[in-house]
Amino acid sequence: MKKRYRLYSGLILGVIAIAWMVFLIIREPAIPDEKEGEELQEQLADVAEKVRKTASDDKKPEDDGKKDPVSPDENDKDKKNPDELVLPEFTMFDYIIANVKDSMNVRDEAGTENTKVIATLPANGYGRIVERGDEWYKIISGNVTGYVSKSYILTDTEAITKMRELGALKIRVNNNNVKVFKTPEFIGDVKKEARDGDTFDYYPEFSEGMYYAVMVDGEIGFIYNDYSEVYISLPTAERKDS
Repeated sequence: MKKRYRLYSGLILGVIAIAWMVFLIIREPAIPDEKEGEELQEQLADVAEKVRKTASDDKKPEDDGKKDPVSPDENDKDKKNPDELVLPEFTMFDYIIANVKDSMNVRDEAGTENTKVIATLPANGYGRIVERGDEWYKIISGNVTGYVSKSYILTDTEAITKMRELGALKIRVNNNNVKVFKTPEFIGDVKKEARDGDTFDYYPEFSEGMYYAVMVDGEIGFIYNDYSEVYISLPTAERKDS
């Protein structure tokens, strides 16, 4: 009896020992071999690189240490530089400019037959148009009134362009405390106040009614023509001795 009891006790203890060993084996974390360790490190490196790339793509512009270009002020977006103005293809202009190398004749009547040369207009000289003809224009230039051939003058847009190239196309103020408006309205917003003798670049392309268009601080403004005048700093006709 005692022998059988000892046998059963030994079997039970053996089963418990084996169960305990199995439990310890299952509970013990597996130790990867060298190859498995290298593969694990590569996988971790790939994951780290993807995380870093995602963070870089999601970074806001202000986080990269570089400043965004400064946006133009909303109040300045409509300002125009004279070189950036979109000018109309054609503008009628009240003045002509001599398109010759030396000088051209000014005659007392239109045509070359039975007419008299009363003055000469030097190269780049100018005159104000009194009457337009098919071949001859009647002009006033200085103290001379006469006719010039259309073949030797620039008119309208071409005359404006040439005078502007020469820096000779201006508006001159002839009164004090003259307002330059933002729009061609007498009660509009004021851009600047001008004094007698002040000059501005003249833009007949944008002039309206009683207002001359002038350039002020990079923008087109408008000045009342009763307080200003066209000022073209070019030579005028020279009267010929009788």
